[in-house]
Amino acid sequence: MGAVGLLAGAGGVIAGGYAGDAITRKRAGGHSLTIGVSMLAAAPLAALTLMVTSHTPFMVLTTITVFLLSVYNGPAAAVVDELGPPHLAATLQAVFMFWLQLLGNTPAASVVGLIADHSSVPTGLQATVVAFFLSGVLFMLVARRQRYASRTP
Repeated sequence: MGAVGLLAGAGGVIAGGYAGDAITRKRAGGHSLTIGVSMLAAAPLAALTLMVTSHTPFMVLTTITVFLLSVYNGPAAAVVDELGPPHLAATLQAVFMFWLQLLGNTPAASVVGLIADHSSVPTGLQATVVAFFLSGVLFMLVARRQRYASRTP
């Protein structure tokens, strides 16, 4: 699992950066679109991963899911820069990282555990799939807004 996390995670970060930049060269909101598509693609795969009981399909699905969930890393920094004034870029990056950790990573294990305590571990883990899906939808909306904003004078 460590190798999967390292290789698929690093691959997703690099691919996300390249994809986000390539799409942004063709249309406004490309970084946000890259994140949205990767999260929306990851959600059903993550759900399926939690349902399989055989080792090989689990490892394949986990690898693809980790890759897709890592795509956001590169484009997210670009989105923060695109949405804020350039003179506040470093501050906005810091605020983004702070809130990402505080609202996302910090409570995640407790939320999954709380849900698992009241139902089951698989149900608790499925809550993460919902979060992936919602983040994908939100980034698709940001991409749409950025594209619309680029067309208006």
